Amino acid sequence: MILSGRQILEQIHERGIMIDPFDPSLIGPNSCNLRLHDFLQRYTSGTLDMAKRNQTEDIQIPKDGLLLLPGELYLGRTVEHTKTTRYVPMIEGRSSVGRLGIFVHVTAGFGDIGFSGTWTLEIMTVKPVIIYPFVPICQLYFHTIEGDFDLYRSKKYQGQRKIVSSRFWKDITRVPPASFFDALEEQFHALLAQIGKSEAAAPARFEVALMDDQQCGTDGLSEYVFTQTLGEDCAFPREELVEFYSEVPCCLNAAMVTMWGNPDGKAETRIEVQQA
Repeated sequence: MILSGRQILEQIHERGIMIDPFDPSLIGPNSCNLRLHDFLQRYTSGTLDMAKRNQTEDIQIPKDGLLLLPGELYLGRTVEHTKTTRYVPMIEGRSSVGRLGIFVHVTAGFGDIGFSGTWTLEIMTVKPVIIYPFVPICQLYFHTIEGDFDLYRSKKYQGQRKIVSSRFWKDITRVPPASFFDALEEQFHALLAQIGKSEAAAPARFEVALMDDQQCGTDGLSEYVFTQTLGEDCAFPREELVEFYSEVPCCLNAAMVTMWGNPDGKAETRIEVQQA
């Protein structure tokens, strides 16, 4: 069953559905219109790779409009942040938008119960068309669900507030080889000696941050950062690391290893994660 517009309003008042910011004038007979934000993203490479983080560039949509061209994929997002733990949210283009030859999604119109965030739009056009910021571009409707269910828990897109490009690379994983952990242990002892950690010193902090080859940082990779405070024995935490990195995305092929001593010592090095 699809909720009527009146039922959507009722659920918003009961907090069964959350839409922020909420404008009652956007409620229709059986859906709620969502607006296009004033930024788009576009992939900078002509060939995309499912196993890598593909680089993008930001494009602002000016008040006087932006020309979209056929054959390009533009990623946009809704102004509205939505959440529901009672219904299955679904997104579709508006009739008036479709009659201009604008697709608001390629295949990703199906939502998950429990998803919380703004909606990323995969925008393509049939003909050159000028679009404008903050226009109602799509509509969200809500299905009831039967039987027991689990809420959406994935870390890939939950809570997104910005445009998020594909994170399919997180689904293509491999277990790091033993040589990776051997290299970590070697660097662990080298960094420990470099900061001058002694038995009488306060505990040190050891961190391993996995990265890909396109960005020298961990932006969007916070779940692949291992941190541990070391006690007096300063033993290498191999078992904990193996468990933590039991499966990692195959594109993460570098690691930044950092050691902090007290009060202000610090040493770090970068190592390559060899293919198994």
